[in-house]
Amino acid sequence: MKENIKKPKRHQLVSLRFDFGLSQSELAEMLGVSQMTISRIEQGKKEIEWELRRKIEDSFGIDMD
Repeated sequence: MKENIKKPKRHQLVSLRFDFGLSQSELAEMLGVSQMTISRIEQGKKEIEWELRRKIEDSFGIDMD
């Protein structure tokens, strides 16, 4: 039986970015990904991968659940 794993929502990333006053490029640089990756996540075209989620949580001291 598959366990129901809650995935972080893209709107959490958008809210976080705006709360910290960061551009997509600035956030991407902080997290070691491309600006295109951030853009695609925010548009709902790409899921937030677990490794990136951990980087976000560690960088901002938050829990994305």
